[in-house]
Amino acid sequence: MVNGVLYVVGETDGMLYALHARDGSLLWHVQTGYPSVSLPQVVNGSVYVVGSDPTAPSGSVSALRADDGSLLWRRRMTRVALSSPLVVDGRIYVSVSDGSVDALRSRDGSVLWRTRTRSAGLSAPLVENGVVYSAEVLDGSVYALKVSDGSLLWQAQTGAIGAVVSSPLVIKSMAYVVNSEDGTVYALRASDGAVRWRYSLGQPDPGVVLPMVMGS
Repeated sequence: MVNGVLYVVGETDGMLYALHARDGSLLWHVQTGYPSVSLPQVVNGSVYVVGSDPTAPSGSVSALRADDGSLLWRRRMTRVALSSPLVVDGRIYVSVSDGSVDALRSRDGSVLWRTRTRSAGLSAPLVENGVVYSAEVLDGSVYALKVSDGSLLWQAQTGAIGAVVSSPLVIKSMAYVVNSEDGTVYALRASDGAVRWRYSLGQPDPGVVLPMVMGS
């Protein structure tokens, strides 16, 4: 929700709705092109939406005006973008089904860089201190990439083959992820990905668990 407006995109029809948060009245709705399973992001008066074609390995990233839903640009992709978009400092970061992280220019959707990883990511990447952190769903790896060009800084295996479906959380010098396959929380050193500690939640597949840190 931004400025009293709730933005919702349809999982099956790709329709984007803008609703008054106060009473639910419709402000506008528009077809984004593809169904979406991710959350739209609203930054600086624009709504960014990732869509996927369920019948073919393709999708799109779109930017629309937040006040009326008019299309600013749409970047069609030959692969399916699975994660919610992350918009930071004029760039959009998305995880893609072929096992890559894409960085697009937010003003026009042009591709700035694309880095191939080993498997697809379902969660949105995280940008912190000039580094893009991405968690992969199939092999349980976490990647750290340079914001400037997408080059690999480090890759860390969380210790077990399995799904990391939550976005990484970076606080100070540590990166935290949850492996949903084996139900383990991992703390990685943000500088090089070394595992500092792990804690089992006591059950496999605990669902989508989002780590949170408060205080020190």
